[in-house]
Amino acid sequence: MEVLRHRATHHSRINRYSPLDGFPLVGPHALRRTVLGLAVGLAVMTGAILGILGCGAATVTVSPQPVSVALAHGVGWLAFDFMGATGEELFGRVAVLLVAERLAGWRGATIVSGLMFSLLHVNNPGATYVWLARLFLQGVVLAWAVYRTRSV
Repeated sequence: MEVLRHRATHHSRINRYSPLDGFPLVGPHALRRTVLGLAVGLAVMTGAILGILGCGAATVTVSPQPVSVALAHGVGWLAFDFMGATGEELFGRVAVLLVAERLAGWRGATIVSGLMFSLLHVNNPGATYVWLARLFLQGVVLAWAVYRTRSV
């Protein structure tokens, strides 16, 4: 009985939350929500990268370029990737969730967000059905994390 009560409390807590409550990140819990959101995103991305490497779908090689050049390219890549990811999060985890939640509830919104995340990348070079399915699942997990952690 305690498990059922906990589940009911957990689900009602998720249902009362809107993605807009976590954005913009202001108020007394802003720092905690920001760190939690970044940690969840990093964990999901790390899991995806390790899964891709573990399946043998990608390899890691050492480049013959000097360390300074590799660092400069890496920092530039990370800066542009951060800007792109921020835009994707605002679109996929705020705009899409807010609209889809009104039409399909929070569970349906997580599915719609995952679908939109996958479709956003359908024209990427080398996109395959397996890769798009992984992006769909990743998008669903990240959308669920918005509701669970109350952070975008």
